[in-house]
Amino acid sequence: MSINLGGTYSSTTNAARASYDEAVKVAYQGAGVLRPTVTVKTGIVGQTHFFRKFGATAAIQHSSSDLITPADATHAKVPCTLTNWRVGDYTDLFDQAETTVDERAQLAAVDAKAIGRREDQLIIDALDAATSIAGTVDEDLGGTNSLLNADKLRRAKRHLFEQQVSDTQHTMLVNAAGMEGALAETEVTSADYQTMKALVDGSVNNKSAFGFTFKVIENRAEGGLPVVPASTAIRLCFAYDRAAVGLATAIEPRGMVDWIPERASWLSQTLYKGGATVIDSKGVVEVQSYES
Repeated sequence: MSINLGGTYSSTTNAARASYDEAVKVAYQGAGVLRPTVTVKTGIVGQTHFFRKFGATAAIQHSSSDLITPADATHAKVPCTLTNWRVGDYTDLFDQAETTVDERAQLAAVDAKAIGRREDQLIIDALDAATSIAGTVDEDLGGTNSLLNADKLRRAKRHLFEQQVSDTQHTMLVNAAGMEGALAETEVTSADYQTMKALVDGSVNNKSAFGFTFKVIENRAEGGLPVVPASTAIRLCFAYDRAAVGLATAIEPRGMVDWIPERASWLSQTLYKGGATVIDSKGVVEVQSYES
């Protein structure tokens, strides 16, 4: 028996389905980290979505009676391939009767976080795959084999400005070691330079410095931030503009509960279909952080 995804929840099974689905939505909102930092397009139909990118033009001097010369602004379609993801588990009817733990509620939270991390990884993988980016900040800038530091933050900002990238929605994506390096910088933590209370909180996550909003990615089973190929110590952090990266979804995180009679169990699962791509690589900077 598959529980109806819509309608009025009147029976016990439908009430369980409704409770699970609501829990997924609440938990997912808390688990999403990178979605607010990129351009999002929802409701996609099909396997591929094309983001539009228009090229730059330049004004030319005009003389009387000159004919208009078309600026011939280029535009390109940037493809974004959507992939299917799901996570779930069974709740045995007899096991559930022997415990006071609401396993369906716990599965809702766990599954939602897993889908949220997977969406983050799609964005991270897109950043890592980008070519012809605005610039690369070497791991030795500001000190040989150094973690993230003020010099690297300034250089990342410089690379973005050189490409005329607006400075209103810039994100600095780092891991825990990169956060450690940033917290060691007086220019990041001192109230003489910044208004954020990094020293009080012990974190730069969701705080702003040097015109970047920091997002800290933990060590994750999905992969997290990559390392330089053939290296185990140089971590790749990314600085990027919101308009430079696109996320497209066809199925937003959706909770389902189905009764599986062969297993005498409820199957609770969360589904998602989405993809990410870099729309304009000139809005992305790779920042190398050396981890000892």
